[in-house]
Amino acid sequence: MKRFKLNHLSIRVKLTLPYVLLSLLIATGGGLIVTQLMLDSVEQRFTNQLLETRKLASELMVHEEDRLLETLRLLAYTEGVPAAIVQRDHDQIMQLVYPVTFNAGEDVVLVLDEDGTVLAAMLRVADTNEYQFPQIDEKVNTFPFVAKLVNQEVDEMGDKYSGVSDADWGAYFFVSGPVNDQEGNLVGVILVGKSLSGIVYKIREETLAQATIYDMDFIPISSTFVDLPSKPDIKPETVLERKEKETLLRDLTSTRVAYTEVVSAWEIRDGEDIGILGTALPKDFLVQASRLTRWNVILQIVLAITAAILLGGWRSAKKNNPTHKIKTTANEI
Repeated sequence: MKRFKLNHLSIRVKLTLPYVLLSLLIATGGGLIVTQLMLDSVEQRFTNQLLETRKLASELMVHEEDRLLETLRLLAYTEGVPAAIVQRDHDQIMQLVYPVTFNAGEDVVLVLDEDGTVLAAMLRVADTNEYQFPQIDEKVNTFPFVAKLVNQEVDEMGDKYSGVSDADWGAYFFVSGPVNDQEGNLVGVILVGKSLSGIVYKIREETLAQATIYDMDFIPISSTFVDLPSKPDIKPETVLERKEKETLLRDLTSTRVAYTEVVSAWEIRDGEDIGILGTALPKDFLVQASRLTRWNVILQIVLAITAAILLGGWRSAKKNNPTHKIKTTANEI
């Protein structure tokens, strides 16, 4: 068996081979570096985009709370409302409160007496946007944001409070405020609320992220996912304690799609935590980006090899012509 020797290679191959090997080395090494840098950049952009959705969601919640407060103030200072509450005149309350509620497009408005008993209720049906006027017999003064008003508590933020209710007639985010007579005495309480489902779908519309509201025990209450996500393995205390220092991420799967979710405390205007808010983006963005990066690197390697072969061939052809003449002359001699 004849031993392969480099001398048996043609001059064209000898001149081209170093360029091919050099291009392979440069393309492979450079490709690995570029791939890692690009993937790191993609992951960083994904994380930043995820954090941005959480920031936008928080701003939306603050804006929604301010909007509810505007409606609350308008209702509380509507002429005739305090007297109608004192007289427990349901029809008069409805006549005064319903037009404001309808024009503001609020999901729910409850008018209570000074003890927290519901005198009138207006609930908007999400599918039809029509209002229902159910009779709610239960006292709602068990809700902290109602009990504080019934007890006439006032803190440094004033006499308006916020909170979440999860009753048989719906899950809502409420703002509450007192109704006083001309002497400044408490005669009733008004609650203006937004459904939690309406909140998460508004976040979804504004940020394009899946949104989930959890209670203080990290149990999901409302979500834009088809099915409510599972309870995270993260302890709720961890999220609440680290809210000023870091934002926590977790992976979850819904309808066979992998997501990354950012979770942090849901704070109301006085800094009180009333739940946990999560926003999630699909991971397929990362997968598509990594595939695109790999194909770019492969294309770079192919182009580098092709260029090396063409360059080597051109140089070998240029150098091989006089060399071939010398060989031919030598053979003739």
